[in-house]
Amino acid sequence: MDELLFEILKLIVIIATALVTRYLVPALKRNLELSENKLVKELLNTAVRFAEITFQNPGGGEEKKDFVINYIRQQLSEKHISITEEQLDSLIEAAVYTMNYECSPNVIVEEQKEETL
Repeated sequence: MDELLFEILKLIVIIATALVTRYLVPALKRNLELSENKLVKELLNTAVRFAEITFQNPGGGEEKKDFVINYIRQQLSEKHISITEEQLDSLIEAAVYTMNYECSPNVIVEEQKEETL
């Protein structure tokens, strides 16, 4: 009787381990990746806005970008998050575009009506 109970318990543990490995681990990994992506975007948006306010000299785009790159690299290394140079460049451009889009006044273009005689 004890052997049968032990075998049933062993089978339950094996099935539970398989289910956790199959469903729970990938779900946790996805959530971690999503939270890391969200963190990177928030850090980038903050750094880009800070650079825009701090470095107001004309033609200082490279200086701003260098600041953002250094700041993001430092923050990500502290949090053990790795990102490629191409990804970082694309994300910086997206953050700058978003900032410019949000800060620009809405431009309303009115169509000119032709007057006929």
